[in-house]
Amino acid sequence: MADGSASNPYGVVVVGMGIAGRVRIRDLTASTHCEGCHWTVKGFVSRRDIEVEGSVKLELDEALNRKDVHVIIICTENEQHEDQVRKSLQHGKHVLIEFPVALNSRAAKEFYQLASQKGLILHQENIALLNNFKDKLTGAGKWKCGTISLTGKLNGWIGDMKRSGRPFIANISLIETVYHLVGEVKVIGGKFTTLENGYNATAELETTDGKKVIVSLTRLTEAKRQKRVYFEIEDGSTVEYVPEAPKSQSTQGDGKKPVSNNWGEKHNFEHWELPEVTLNKAYQMKYQ
Repeated sequence: MADGSASNPYGVVVVGMGIAGRVRIRDLTASTHCEGCHWTVKGFVSRRDIEVEGSVKLELDEALNRKDVHVIIICTENEQHEDQVRKSLQHGKHVLIEFPVALNSRAAKEFYQLASQKGLILHQENIALLNNFKDKLTGAGKWKCGTISLTGKLNGWIGDMKRSGRPFIANISLIETVYHLVGEVKVIGGKFTTLENGYNATAELETTDGKKVIVSLTRLTEAKRQKRVYFEIEDGSTVEYVPEAPKSQSTQGDGKKPVSNNWGEKHNFEHWELPEVTLNKAYQMKYQ
């Protein structure tokens, strides 16, 4: 049984070769150890007929049944997460998954209980939580209204809503960002607009004390990814957060930290469940 030592490293397979999956492969092959934890990339799983330099394409069932594969990294569309997490845990694999681990709290609880029973690690990477910005917003004083927007490319799977789910399901991290920054909200309106080269989805939300938050998602056939979080403060000032665009060079911490901190040390296991209200608000989105 692999223990993450230099002589007995974890065997890792990445499932999904979108941007996130390619970053994982890149970073995990650039360096094979961190803080006493060692790993080796055994291959990747993709429904597309592609090649990845230095890695071997596998079928999911093959990866799950191989004894030299101990860790599955899931980077696929949200609606596939539940099935892939369940299969991976049932086959005795540690799992690292991009947010969310599942689209309902029942399944999330089931998975963490199953992982605990089997002595496995189930770790979710939550890129939605902006802790530093939340501290900045809290310190700025009372805010009047907020806008959270994301513009990105309309690629193959995300343009097919039968596969990827409706816009705020495929991009549910936007809704999670709202809850993290302002707490409980309710849906007061929404709109879906088909554009010549994509679409725009807008959700109008309201906090418990009547403040408005607009969430806007735009997907275009040719667009650079850009996220913007913007709040107007009662004194007339503004607080804004615009993440830098992903850089081409290796961001090794992105790939290595979850391995060393979560796969190599089981006592770091943390229970998590997808807030039911987050999913409910995403499904309550009204399209016109």
